[in-house]
Amino acid sequence: LWGLGLVLLGLVVAASMLTSAVLGAPATLFGPRLLGFVAGHAVFLGVVATGVVTAAVWLRTARGALLALLAAWVVGTAVMPRLTASLAHAWRPLPSQDAFQAELRAAREAGPDGHNAQDTIVEARKQELLEEYGVETVDELPINFGGVAMQLDEDYGNQVWDTHYGRLRERLHAQSQLAAAVALANPFQAIDHVSMSLAGTDLLHDLHFQQAAEAYRRTLIGALNHEHAYGGSTSSDRGWTASAEFYASMAPFRYTPPPAAEAARHRTGELTALWL
Repeated sequence: LWGLGLVLLGLVVAASMLTSAVLGAPATLFGPRLLGFVAGHAVFLGVVATGVVTAAVWLRTARGALLALLAAWVVGTAVMPRLTASLAHAWRPLPSQDAFQAELRAAREAGPDGHNAQDTIVEARKQELLEEYGVETVDELPINFGGVAMQLDEDYGNQVWDTHYGRLRERLHAQSQLAAAVALANPFQAIDHVSMSLAGTDLLHDLHFQQAAEAYRRTLIGALNHEHAYGGSTSSDRGWTASAEFYASMAPFRYTPPPAAEAARHRTGELTALWL
């Protein structure tokens, strides 16, 4: 029975590799993640085969064994995952999208507005620079105050983002930990978590990509604002533009996902439960 499952697994892997090769990206399937996928599902299929044989041996009739296996399948694939999601939401509820955006917007509006020259925080920073350079007006500054104001706005926005999204990530991690604990008793949930981690579609990889993209965005905007402020223009130079060389020097965004070992370490509990 386990051998039949391994044959099916081999067909799935072969179909995936063929599809990837047709799309011109075979390298994305080979390596530790593919090996982990095969090993994890081979163990899971061993668990399933053991359960089927156990039901056939312990129960008196084929009908009884079939009913028991169907019940186990329904509970493991439908009831427990939904119950886990409900418990996780009750334990660490997530704010609605509207409520979260409203809180984010309110916190953001309490800080400086780099587009508003009359903003009190921007005005205070302007006075500091006027005293630092010993001039009376913004147009006399040897730098472009617009870039300084924009970065002031950006720095505050980053703090707001870190605070609010940090709280959201903590709740998501707490829910994920509860789901991982329940998966220790349910091989269907365990293999589901392992599969998503190896495929790079779980919470770990999603948050990792978000943080990498946000880090690049901050570097990009910081470089633009710095060039605006200190790249050679002044506040009175309305028609100044950055050079083509400056834009060419900015590296494009390239995302590197966590290594397979990190994905596997994140699912140590589920992997251990499958083996045991």
